[in-house]
Amino acid sequence: MLQTLPQNLQDNSNYPLIEFVILDYNSSDGLAEWITSEMAGFIKNGKVKFAREPTATSINRSHARNICMHLASGDIICNVDADNLTGRGFASYVNSQLGDHTNRFLSVDYRGKRFRDKSVYGRLAVWKQHFMNVGGYDETMTSYGYEDIDLVSRLSMIGLKNDFIEEQFLNAVDHPESMRTENDPIANTIHRYYVSKISPAQSQIICLFNDGRAEMGTVIPGKDTCTFDNLQIAEGGWLKGCWEDSRRGVTLRGEEWIKSLLRTENPAVLLDPTIVPVLIYELVEPQIYRQIERIHSTATNYTKMCVNRDGGITNPNGGIFGKGNIDVAT
Repeated sequence: MLQTLPQNLQDNSNYPLIEFVILDYNSSDGLAEWITSEMAGFIKNGKVKFAREPTATSINRSHARNICMHLASGDIICNVDADNLTGRGFASYVNSQLGDHTNRFLSVDYRGKRFRDKSVYGRLAVWKQHFMNVGGYDETMTSYGYEDIDLVSRLSMIGLKNDFIEEQFLNAVDHPESMRTENDPIANTIHRYYVSKISPAQSQIICLFNDGRAEMGTVIPGKDTCTFDNLQIAEGGWLKGCWEDSRRGVTLRGEEWIKSLLRTENPAVLLDPTIVPVLIYELVEPQIYRQIERIHSTATNYTKMCVNRDGGITNPNGGIFGKGNIDVAT
């Protein structure tokens, strides 16, 4: 943000009605102090609208974006992620594409072979009335991934034409891949991961949470070969249970899924071959751990996207979305 916002303001200074809505989602990185100090002039002249959500305990991208869209003053709104650079004249370009065309919206060409930078997948411009009609981003997608592609799908379902943003406007600053999920709810609640390989294309993931909850899901290839992290959770979703440490290892209790998937009686003791006759690995290497964490996030959201798309659900939030205890700087 410290690098991109000043540049984006400069690159769109020729558009008189530009407004950047910035939300501090209860972060601890000094954003509020920097914005109110370095961007005070832009806040005063209305080019920047700065707001805080002081009660959030973990990141929910869908909720945060919905708050920003509610706060936006313009008839046309555009999501620009914090690491994105708009390029010179982007606001004028969006207005030229949508200003006289209320039946269309702009997004990244996810299915195109020419552009694969996930950092700009969140870029989307749409008339605010249409965004509100579909309930914005699906706030049940609390993890990383697919919340933007899901919104594109639902806007298309209500009959809007999806045009694609020109590549010259799609740039972002580099950052480590791990930053995408480091503030997700799951990143701070997972105690341990286990994996059991079923076949070259399928694996079972067992997630043990700090509060004693347990989940097991079968990860399979998704239907959309064009999208990133093309994985989803098999029918039935994440199966619930609980766990506790015991003298023999980790004791896992659930419902019938323990018996059917692990081929043993309930409860099961992981990593004890006399109890669980399935080869299960505990993940300990940090790099692999982060990869599984990301799979958990993206596969969960991908599955929710499929429910919306296949069920024809255009407004999964109903009439309540983008709400919170919001403080707007003046």
